[in-house]
Amino acid sequence: VTVKRAGQLGVVGIAYKTPSRRSPDMPALQVLDAILGRGKGSRFYRALIDTNLTTDVSVGTGQFHDPSLMNIYASLAPDVTHDQVEKVLIAEVERIKNDGVTAAEVSAAINQTLANSAFRGDGSFAMASTLNEYIASGDWTLYVTFDDAVAKVTPDDVRRVANLYLLEDQSTTGWFIPIVPTAASN
Repeated sequence: VTVKRAGQLGVVGIAYKTPSRRSPDMPALQVLDAILGRGKGSRFYRALIDTNLTTDVSVGTGQFHDPSLMNIYASLAPDVTHDQVEKVLIAEVERIKNDGVTAAEVSAAINQTLANSAFRGDGSFAMASTLNEYIASGDWTLYVTFDDAVAKVTPDDVRRVANLYLLEDQSTTGWFIPIVPTAASN
C-alpha cells in the first residue's frame, strides 16, 4: 500500500497477523515485540536508528478479543529510501526466524514487559482499567496469569512464534511517501 500526502518524512509500516489475547502464544509474542522494537537495545533500534536510517521505530502487538496485528512503523531519516528501510526490517525479522534470539535478549524483554505491566497496575483506576481490558478480551483470569506466562517465555518460544506469525504472505506493507510543497505551489 502506498499513501502520498503532504508531509516531511516517509514511513514504512508492516503489519503481521497475530492471534487474540487469549492465545497461549501471546506471552511469547509480547516478548518478541519487545526484542524487536522496545528501547535502545532492541533489534530495530540498533539496525535502523543507530545506523541513521530512521528517526524512530516502534512495534505494537494488539491484544484484543479477536485476532489482531503486530504493527511495525519506521520513520525514515532524510535522504533514506523506503526500500532501504523495508529491507532492513524484513532482514531483522528473518534473522530472528532463522537464528533465534539470545537468552539475554529474552530476559531483558521479560523484565521490561513485567515492569510495564506493573506500571499499568499502579493505582486503583489503573488496576480497574487493566482488568477491564482483560475482561473485554474474553478472559479476565489473564489479569492474574499473564505475567506468569510471560516470565516463562524461552528463546525457543520467541523463535517459534516468529516463524508462525511473521510471514510475508500474512502481512501488509505500507509506505507513506511525503509530498513536500515546493516554493512554486505556495
